[in-house]
Amino acid sequence: MGHDQEALPPHPLIKQLVEDSRKHKIDLIIGCDANAHHHQWGSTDTNERGESIFDFILGSNLLVGNRGTEPTFIVKNRREVLDVTLYSESLADRIVRWGVLEKHSFSDHRYIELVVNFENFNRLTVRNPKKANWELYRKKLDSSLGNPPTGNVDSRAALDAMVDTLTAACARAFNKACPKIRSGKSKSKKPPWWSQTLAPFKTKARKAFNFARKTNSETAWESYKADLRRYNKELRKAKRNAWAEFCTNIQETSEASRLRKVLATTAPNVGYIKTSEGNWTSSSKETLEALIETHFPGCSREDATLEMQTQGNSPPTNNTY
Repeated sequence: MGHDQEALPPHPLIKQLVEDSRKHKIDLIIGCDANAHHHQWGSTDTNERGESIFDFILGSNLLVGNRGTEPTFIVKNRREVLDVTLYSESLADRIVRWGVLEKHSFSDHRYIELVVNFENFNRLTVRNPKKANWELYRKKLDSSLGNPPTGNVDSRAALDAMVDTLTAACARAFNKACPKIRSGKSKSKKPPWWSQTLAPFKTKARKAFNFARKTNSETAWESYKADLRRYNKELRKAKRNAWAEFCTNIQETSEASRLRKVLATTAPNVGYIKTSEGNWTSSSKETLEALIETHFPGCSREDATLEMQTQGNSPPTNNTY
């Protein structure tokens, strides 16, 4: 719900999302930076964007999760509630708490906590073969199968019966050796670029923000901005170093192949650049031509075609480089 959008919010995709969730009876929770004011979610006033969103809420049978007037957006000269939490009516009895956290988010928007009660929710149960007791599996399988059958199998029905017996025995043994467990949240792991050297910068920036928010003085806000810039600088440096170390430690072909696939999911487009004359290119072709002229001055397309013909290669049939 960007403030620079010409049409009033919400976006048609949001409307379609709400309609699909209602149609398929799927519970829905929306957390958004609405960039809109309305007294309904604790803003200091109501503007046109807020009225538009509120009309949509009423027509969609959604509920507003915001409680109180604690600002969700804080800068030096402005404090406002711009972030809105919406949810389906079917979740009304499950919403336990909504609140703005005091924890610093290192952004002008603050963290919002929404607590939903899923106490009666049946979590998915799964089997993890990596944790199976294969020794127990062999013992259970031996006891279930017993002695091997004697005589020849002289009919298809007898063969099917033996297959069914073996399959059932394998299933019982596996269920005993690898029982189902509830899938829960995995323990949160720190990102690979995090180190204890970043902790002091983060702590100092958080304390500076809390002090500036309480005192609201010009000096305090300037000090906070300086600490935040210093923390972000160290953070970017740590990420670059971690990425370089990760790429350096790639040894196996499979790891390199997996990395290439990840990076290839979004093919980069040739962007626009400024030429030596000070003008911006208007297409990818002009960008490539400008790059060739800059890095290989004097090299023309005719020269490349002649060189390829001399070497016995056919010239390219399209206008790409």
